[in-house]
Amino acid sequence: MHSADADPAGSSRIKQLEKYLDLDPSNINILLDIVRISVQTQNWDLAEKYIEFALSQFPESSEVQAFAGIHYLRLNQLDLATEYFSRAIDNGIDNTGLKYNLAFAYYLQSNMTKSISVLENILESEDNKREILTLYARCMHHSEQLERGIELLTSYNNSNPMDTEVNGLLAIMLYDNGNYDDAFKLSNQVLSHDDANLEALVTRGGVNIERQNYYEAFADYKRAVSSHPSNGRAWSGLGQLHFYNLQIEDAIECLSNAVEYMPNHIGTWHVLAWAYLLSDKVDEAESAFENSYKLDRNFAETHGGLASVYALKGDIEIAQKHIKIAERLDGNGFSAVYAKLVLLNREGKQSEANALFEQVKNSKNETLGIIPRIMIEKRLNEIQQEHSANLN
Repeated sequence: MHSADADPAGSSRIKQLEKYLDLDPSNINILLDIVRISVQTQNWDLAEKYIEFALSQFPESSEVQAFAGIHYLRLNQLDLATEYFSRAIDNGIDNTGLKYNLAFAYYLQSNMTKSISVLENILESEDNKREILTLYARCMHHSEQLERGIELLTSYNNSNPMDTEVNGLLAIMLYDNGNYDDAFKLSNQVLSHDDANLEALVTRGGVNIERQNYYEAFADYKRAVSSHPSNGRAWSGLGQLHFYNLQIEDAIECLSNAVEYMPNHIGTWHVLAWAYLLSDKVDEAESAFENSYKLDRNFAETHGGLASVYALKGDIEIAQKHIKIAERLDGNGFSAVYAKLVLLNREGKQSEANALFEQVKNSKNETLGIIPRIMIEKRLNEIQQEHSANLN
């Protein structure tokens, strides 16, 4: 917040207007001038005071509603922000900036459909073109409409010099669309101008994992979380690298950060759950799989993961129930096979377990993104040792 001394001209003008308002408290024009100058000079305490007063006196004024939207957007009270921005537009304000603010508030609510709908009405505007285009592409990214977003950003780049924010976004969209070579090239270009660009670091880290350049990927993700410690995707990438290296405690720490900042990503919950299983923290693994289950009740790997948990706990009937559901949803799922291996080992059926393991040991797990042979061998050896100890 700017202090009064930071903008003496604005402060002086506000004091003058306040005197006029004392004489004529029902004068909306004076009130709006005070609000406008307070917002422009970022004197937020004063802006809040007069916006709230304006709402009490002139609740149907479209200009008051527009300023109320700005006020509540700043406070991250997004329901109120979208309500007042929408009312201002419905009451006749046809302003590109106002519509952008409404779209941005919807974006922060993760309501991509509404944000896209608003942005499409101003997409051709020359005012705030870069900001509108970037937000629209982000909505396309979150909505998995990658081709459209890539097309628009590429077109923008053709007529504009290197813009690290735009190109970082384009790089990660190319990566998520499977265009690894283009994504890698562009992320390198962005990082040569801005070595802390989050999306370029995550992109290059992801491509390096695909290319099995794990040291380079680790460096990118490490820099990403250092510069952007509240980014779930960067923490997830770093956690997966620790998981691949069976540095399980480090993996759990990173993946726990990832799900804190990115709670709706099923894949990260799964890797975290498997990291817990490898640490023999079965209750924590169950909790992680349950969080995944809340996000999607029809994901085979989640049912397989829960089956593995119940198998380890000795809840055979519930484990078998989840195995059946997992196999019905995906006959090639890895987690259900793991649960079966656990059950066979617990029943002392070593030869059957070994035969099943030979069938699946080199299969790739889509959720974990790795061939699970090392992981299975490590955990099953522990289970076999436990079983042998119990027999003795």
